[in-house]
Amino acid sequence: MHKFTIHTLETAPEESKEMLLQSKNGAGFIPNMHAVMAESPVLLKAYKEMGKLFNKTSFTPVEREMIEMTINQVNGCTYCVSAHSYFNRLSNFPEEILKAMLEEKTLKDSKLQTLKLFTKSIIEKKGWINSDEIDTFIAAGYSNEQLLELIVGVAHKIISNYVNHIAGTPTDTQFEID
Repeated sequence: MHKFTIHTLETAPEESKEMLLQSKNGAGFIPNMHAVMAESPVLLKAYKEMGKLFNKTSFTPVEREMIEMTINQVNGCTYCVSAHSYFNRLSNFPEEILKAMLEEKTLKDSKLQTLKLFTKSIIEKKGWINSDEIDTFIAAGYSNEQLLELIVGVAHKIISNYVNHIAGTPTDTQFEID
């Protein structure tokens, strides 16, 4: 397997150092995924900026996390599932929702369940969703704006999922559940 460098503040390209420092200050450590992405300052910046944009969408924090975790699972990104689980637990994300997501069970909240299924369909069908699926999404209380904003979340997660698949990013020890 081709090897990718897990950069530190000392080894990263100059243009990536400030972004890695921000990651370290925010998480308390530099996640391996960011350390791998640092090889390309453009990629690392795109990932971070896309994340900021997704956080500005009209989805609630729980909905945004549902979207991202669903994409991680559909794409089989074990690194991102572990990372999101870790940060969800730190942020007091509702444990019953996290548990249902990790066990891939039906959610009690029907609106969130619709969001989960719609997101899954978008990924599995590569965007070729049908009008009945859109109608179900809208009937659940979502808007055309949110349908389009969902694409920002998809783009954000595809960046991280694909980097982790290609680089074989090792899961940070911080993410391991005791």
